Amino acid sequence: MTQTHSDAAAQHALRSFLSNPRVTILVVFFTHAFAGGAYLPRIPDIQVSLSLSETILGLVLIGQAAGALTNNLFASYFIERLGPKRIISVSIPMIAVSNLLLGLAPNALTCFLALVVFGLSFAAGNMAINVEADRVESETKRRIMNRCHGIWGLGFLLSTSAGALARGLDITPFWHFTAVLPPVILLCALVIWPMQASAPRAHAGQAKKSVFVRPTLATLLLFTLLLASIFPEVAVRAWSVIYMRDTFTVPEWYEALTLPAFLLALTASRLVADSIVERFGPVKVAAILFVAAFVGLVLVALAPTPPIALIGFAIMGLGLSVIFPLTMSAAAQIGDRPASQNVTAVALMANVSMLALPALTGLAVELIGIRGAFLLSAPMLLMGLLLVKRLAPADPNA
Repeated sequence: MTQTHSDAAAQHALRSFLSNPRVTILVVFFTHAFAGGAYLPRIPDIQVSLSLSETILGLVLIGQAAGALTNNLFASYFIERLGPKRIISVSIPMIAVSNLLLGLAPNALTCFLALVVFGLSFAAGNMAINVEADRVESETKRRIMNRCHGIWGLGFLLSTSAGALARGLDITPFWHFTAVLPPVILLCALVIWPMQASAPRAHAGQAKKSVFVRPTLATLLLFTLLLASIFPEVAVRAWSVIYMRDTFTVPEWYEALTLPAFLLALTASRLVADSIVERFGPVKVAAILFVAAFVGLVLVALAPTPPIALIGFAIMGLGLSVIFPLTMSAAAQIGDRPASQNVTAVALMANVSMLALPALTGLAVELIGIRGAFLLSAPMLLMGLLLVKRLAPADPNA
């Protein structure tokens, strides 16, 4: 009887812990990242198995951005109509399923289409989890967005590290992606599907469920700031493993360490960033980290040895860590209309720009080499440094 009572108490405590909205949203971010990070370390394997050139690979990788763009055209409408929870509950399992489709793709076209499905699912979940995190912040009156993205980075780090291990063990992408599906479904069943959604953030405008979201000057400036971090981050996520493969002679498992190095620094920074931002403000923190990202980028472009390159990728992860979460928070807090509309407007413009980035990077690799292609991000980082003031509390009339 005592043991039964103890077990029941433990189960009740676990349910209470998991039902805490701040805990729940952290698990949601982790699951989204764990599902979404699996395919990136396997890009070189997919390239080799399908015999894709760098330019064709860049065009194939546009599939993810195309899917994300399609989603973002309608994301705010569906989030306002259905609520973030329903979007999260469907999109995250679909990310894991789309990985399987990618692992089965027999040619460039089917690989592109699988990435479209991935982009749709990933972007839908991404919009919804950021809106829900902002609602949790508003409801609890405590910052959690950076920590959410830190946990997201932890999930992504675990997923990409598992990918590096799978490469080292010579496990095919399909069987690797198959192994990712059960833990994603388990976390959905335990936490995501039973979660309680938070109330929307208050705003000054009328809540119109518009199908298309009109960008404003405030969201346009935030997008420009965000683009300064997206450009180098896309290059790291899609091309860093190939950079290590083509630049140095190292084992396959070492090639795949670029993403973990980048993500470990990014994750560690995000986990502690909320308290630092609260103390020093988002503008100062972002300015310092943009400078750090620039230093890391130069190290990567000029690295004479593999360890120096890994250090450069880690410093880039540190430097780019808070820009996305701070931009999402700034967009959600503009206050002129529902938070989902401003978050979607920024993300939509970002995904439009991302349509071209993989292909442009692939073309740059062929024309000027992969070191030069990475160095093209330097002007973007300097532009971001000039725009960090947009992360200060926004004027709704801006």
